Amino acid sequence: VDCKVEESSSSSPSPSSGKKKQPGSRTRQANKKSTISSDDINVQLCVNSYLHPEILDGDNQYECSRCQKKCNATRRMLFAKLPPVLNIQLARYVFDRETFSKRKLTTKVRLPKLLEIPNNATLEGHMQTKYVLCAT
Repeated sequence: VDCKVEESSSSSPSPSSGKKKQPGSRTRQANKKSTISSDDINVQLCVNSYLHPEILDGDNQYECSRCQKKCNATRRMLFAKLPPVLNIQLARYVFDRETFSKRKLTTKVRLPKLLEIPNNATLEGHMQTKYVLCAT
């Protein structure tokens, strides 16, 4: 998580920038309206969405341990190092903010033959990595 207050008040990078976030600590805006039809959902789009930076602002501001206050921030997932074999498990539940409960997703997710991990998804900034996918 990169605090925007720290970025504007200091020329040095935030100590948390570039660190890997644990998957369990990541939250996404589940109720965002999507223009993607169910036929277009595939594992590549899910991975791209997971790796896309998330803006934390408004009611969803980040409480910075250095600033000791809530501030606008950007949060993103990075792989420390890409493994030779990547195991993906899709979360099939989202949090429904209207009912304050979990809701199961029934959308079909297609499996492409290749999964491409972009080069900016790792701390090391490797070239784009491709995985051959299979389902079990």
